[in-house]
Amino acid sequence: FFFFFKQKTAYEISACLVGSEMCIRDRYMPIYETIMGASSILNQIERNPKRRQEMESKLNILFQLLAENKMNPNTIELVQSMCHEMRVNNMTEAISIHSQITKQDWENNKDWMVPLKRILTRR
Repeated sequence: FFFFFKQKTAYEISACLVGSEMCIRDRYMPIYETIMGASSILNQIERNPKRRQEMESKLNILFQLLAENKMNPNTIELVQSMCHEMRVNNMTEAISIHSQITKQDWENNKDWMVPLKRILTRR
């Protein structure tokens, strides 16, 4: 028998937070909003529904790490900077920051870095 568990979306993760976890969610809301807004481009860049779902699932790893406060503070700061550059439509700088995260802490962030790079290079 196989069991398939639906991975939580960013909304589901943030909706379930309470107390001090709510503060964490509120602090990272600009990251959630920026990446969720940018992830709408997935429909355009990835026509294969299975691959698109896989990419969305990998982006949710980022949201989960933030919600559970399991991400390196330096990486969080870089992700916040990258999202700021995305919001002001400075994709060159956003890609540069993405590369910096990749160089500094690839092993802990590789799962969500690849789909985000695809989004950044297609915007």
